[in-house]
Amino acid sequence: MFPILPAGSPEVIDARLPAFVVAHDGLYLRKQSLLGLSQTKVEGVDHLPAEKEYVEYALPKVPERATSISTSRSSGQSASPRGSATTSATGSSRSPGRVGRAVVAMTDRIVLIGLGGIGSQLLPSLVRYLGHRPEPRPLLVLVDGDAYEPANRSRQLFPDDALGTNKAEALARVFRGSGLALAAIAEQVRSDNVGLIVREDDVCLLAVDNHPTRALVDRHIAELSDVTLISGGNDETDGNVQLVRRRDGYSVDGHLTEIHPEIGRAVESDVMPGAGCAVLAAERPQLVVTNLMVASAMLNCLWAVTEQGSVPYSEVYLDVVHNAARSRSWFRVPAGAQ
Repeated sequence: MFPILPAGSPEVIDARLPAFVVAHDGLYLRKQSLLGLSQTKVEGVDHLPAEKEYVEYALPKVPERATSISTSRSSGQSASPRGSATTSATGSSRSPGRVGRAVVAMTDRIVLIGLGGIGSQLLPSLVRYLGHRPEPRPLLVLVDGDAYEPANRSRQLFPDDALGTNKAEALARVFRGSGLALAAIAEQVRSDNVGLIVREDDVCLLAVDNHPTRALVDRHIAELSDVTLISGGNDETDGNVQLVRRRDGYSVDGHLTEIHPEIGRAVESDVMPGAGCAVLAAERPQLVVTNLMVASAMLNCLWAVTEQGSVPYSEVYLDVVHNAARSRSWFRVPAGAQ
C-alpha cells in the first residue's frame, strides 16, 4: 500500500514514491518516472487524513513584460528580412492577403529532431499547418540518424518502401511535394554538430527518446540569444511537453536540465551506439496513443507561440489513461522586476 500524506507536510518532500498526497481539491498519486516528478489526480482511497490546502508549484508570478515576449526578437522587429510589415509589441503583423486577421512573422527555420514515435506522428500535421500559412514559409529541417525498421511499424508513420532507409531522408522524400522547403540531416545530434543543426532564431522541435540528447540540445540553446525549444517525451502512458524560450540572451522559462535534474545528469556517452528505436522501446515500452498525445501537444505549443505571440505555460503533463493534460508555469523573473 502506498503511503498517504497530507499536502504541504515535510513528509511529502522526503517520502518514498509512489505516494498519495491529499490536497484541498482532491487526492493525487505522486510518482517519479523517466520524465521526472509527476502527480495525477485519482478517484480516492480509504482512510484519508485531514485535507490541507496545497500549492503544488510555488513559483514567482511572471511580470507582464515577460509574458508578451514573442517568437521574434523582443524589439518587435522580425528576425529575418521577411518581416517587412510593421510589427506590434507581441510580434504580430498585418497580412494584406488576410484582412482582419493578425499574422505573426514565421521564423526562417524549424528543426525537427527525432523522427520516431513522436516525431513521425507530428510531422504530417506540422507540414499541413506550415504549408497553409501565408508565404514566405520556413525551411523545415528533419534530423535523425536512425533507419526505419520493421519493428517501428506499430508506432511510426512511414511508407513501406522506407524500410532500411534513413528516417530523415525517407520523410523528406514523402513531403517534398507539400509546398515547403525541406532539408534532411541523416545524423544523430552530437556535441560536434549541434551548433550546425540548431542555430540562432530557430524553432527546435525536440522529439528524441533519450536524456543525453535532450541535455545536449538544452545546454546548446542556453548559449544562443534568440531561439525556441519545444521538447516532448513520454513513458508508456504518460508524457510531457516542455517549452524553453530564449529572447535577447534571456531565458523566459526554466531549462530542461534544471526543471528535470535527471536530464541534466545524463551525458552523451550514455547513448548506445547504433541503438535504434526498437532497442529503446523494448527497454521502455511505448504506445502509439501516448506518442500521438505528445505530438499533438507539441504542435499545440508551436501554434500558440507562433500565432498568439506568447504562451502562459512552460510545461504540460499528459496522461492517456485519464485522457488528461495539465500545464504549469516555470517563468523567470527578470532582474529588477521582482
